[in-house]
Order: sequence, then structure tokens, then C-alpha cells
Amino acid sequence: MGYFSEKKKQSIVIGLLGAKNDEAMLEKLKTLQNEISVAYDTKVLAVTSLGEDDVACAFASALAEAYEHNGKRCLLIDANLYNPCLLKVLGMENEDGFRGHDNENLKIYPRGDKGGILFMKQETYPSIIYKNKTVQKCIEENKDTFDHFVVLMPNIKDHKEIALLGDIISSALLVTRRSVTKKGDIFYALQFLAANEIPVSKTIVLK
Repeated sequence: MGYFSEKKKQSIVIGLLGAKNDEAMLEKLKTLQNEISVAYDTKVLAVTSLGEDDVACAFASALAEAYEHNGKRCLLIDANLYNPCLLKVLGMENEDGFRGHDNENLKIYPRGDKGGILFMKQETYPSIIYKNKTVQKCIEENKDTFDHFVVLMPNIKDHKEIALLGDIISSALLVTRRSVTKKGDIFYALQFLAANEIPVSKTIVLK
């Protein structure tokens, strides 16, 4: 999983789905993808959390890379406009060129042979990007290029913008950690998603 900085990668691998190394993590993520595909016709998969943006970001990145290892073309979109941390998780925050755009003129960067990454700039709350359907337009324009889209959303504890993407989301993954999550928080998050007709394929509680 070469895109991760070594420190971030090790901390994520140890906890991610209980995997002990990259290969085991990849196999667990492929199994998860297959489970989701059986239950849902998943073209656009949103990933959100209950307050830990870096955890959701790392999970979304690993999931997108696993799609590519599975022979699928996948575009990873960092749509967490209030805390865009994908560059940091990938160990690329000090590299030039990845934020040389505004959020209306987006550039897709290649990732491996089959994947792509779309970085979005940080904005203040409330962002008009969600209301302007910028993410939807990007997906529509690239729907024939990519088999799957993994969209990293703001955490559902503080922001509810995932509801504004309900028209394109095939399913959502709620990612959290056992040590910081209350059952009631998960319950209310699932209630919110259900009320907005966003199907939840799985709740992932990491160690």
C-alpha cells in the first residue's frame, strides 16, 4: 500500500479491521467490497465517521486502493471540505501542485494504473459546493471512466452535508473506533442516514 506515509500506514494497518499486515488488510477490504456488491449495486460509496476525520480518510483511501487491486477503476474524492486530510494521510501534504485549482475547476490526479484522486480545497461552513452539486457533476462527467467512486465526507457528528449527496450515493460506510464511540452516537447517525434515504452498507468499528 505504497501511498501511505510509513507512520500513518503502520498505525492504520494495526487497527484496520484487525489486520496484521498490508496483505491481510487488502484481503479484508476485498471481502468487504464483495459483501457490499452483493447487497448493493454500489457505484458511489460514501465514507463518513463520527468525529475522526483521519480514520475515515485512511479507511477510504485503503478501500479505493483495494478496488484498484481488484482490477476496478476507482476515483477517490476528498469531499471533506472542512478538514481535507487526504494529502496528509497519503504523506503528500508537502508536495506542490495538488491544490492548484479552485473547487469549481477540479483536476483528477492519477493513482496507480487504474485509479484517480480528486483533492478539494478547504472551505468554511456552510460550503456552497454541496448545494451547487459540484461532486455530483464530477461523478456524472467521469461515470464512464471509473467503475467506482469512493467519496470521503465530513464527519456526521459535526456536519450533515452527506444528505445533500443522497441523490448519487449508492451506499454509505460509517467508520469509527471502539475506544471513542458511544452506541447512542451510532444509533442517531444511522437514524439520520435512514431519514435521508441513504442506505448504509455497513458500520465499521475499528479497534
